[in-house]
Parts: sequence; structure tokens; C-alpha cells
Amino acid sequence: MTDATMPTTPEAAQAALQTRIADPDWGGKLLANDPATRSDWENLSKIAAGDAEAIASAKAAKPAAGDPPKTLEQLAAESDAAARSRQVTSLLDTARERFDISPVIEEQLRSGATVTQTEFDAVSKLRAQRMNDPDWSARLLKGDPIAGRESFLMSIVLSSEIKQKEESTT
Repeated sequence: MTDATMPTTPEAAQAALQTRIADPDWGGKLLANDPATRSDWENLSKIAAGDAEAIASAKAAKPAAGDPPKTLEQLAAESDAAARSRQVTSLLDTARERFDISPVIEEQLRSGATVTQTEFDAVSKLRAQRMNDPDWSARLLKGDPIAGRESFLMSIVLSSEIKQKEESTT
């Protein structure tokens, strides 16, 4: 598919979907779960369905006059980044309803900061200890904000990417 611009109306998105579906190469990539093609399909489907957020995102991504159009990969990356941002915001909003979240924790979530293997191992051990503690587990299940915050913070670390060791040049 050579047309890398995202349509900004439901009608144009529906037409683009029909064109892409008729392209056997594009269809093959979609069936193979190619990330860029999958994102393209999802974005076009949302716009075709009249999703206001998807339409606004497509309009914002449209290149200015004279700029080269964005590639599907660029659009997919921007869409993925926006989706992650929405997920993090939703997660933080839910967490804030239950307990205090520091700005440092918010930044770590938003930036996708990595953790060291040592940090990961220590939190993994702490989590195992907490989960094996019947009093702590009972407090967590009853909605205790301190136990909930601890569980939330442990989950952040354990779901973070682990920093790869830098190779020594000596």
C-alpha cells in the first residue's frame, strides 16, 4: 500500500479499508499479525466507525502542507504511544482513587523506566513474602490502602523492562 496517510472521515476510512482488503499483500500481512498492518486496520476501523478520538488523532497526524506524508510505521508508532499514554493515565487515575501516588512513580510509569536485575529480584522476593503472609493477604483482599499501594508499586517494578548490563570494554 503506497498511501500512508490516514483518512480523517468515516467514509474515507471505509473506502481505504476496502482498498486495503482488496490488496492481497496487505491482507497477508494482516493475517500474519504484522504490527504496522494490524495498527493500520485498527485505526481505520475506528475512524470508519466514527470514533471521535481516532478521527482527532488522524487529523492531528496529517502532515502540514509541503511535509512528506507519514509512513504507516510512523502512524502505528504514534498510535501505540497514544494508546500507552491513555492506558497509563487510566491506571494512574484508578490508583489515585485508592491511595497516594508520588510524582516519581507517575514519571516512572509514564516514561517506561527500566529497573535493574537486582531491583527486580528484590521486589520479586518481597512480593513472594507478602503473598505468603496471611495477614497482609487478608488486608489486601479487604481493600487496605497500604497493602494495595504496596501491591501496586511491586507490580510496577515487576512489569518494568529489566536494564541490560552494559558490556565491559576492559
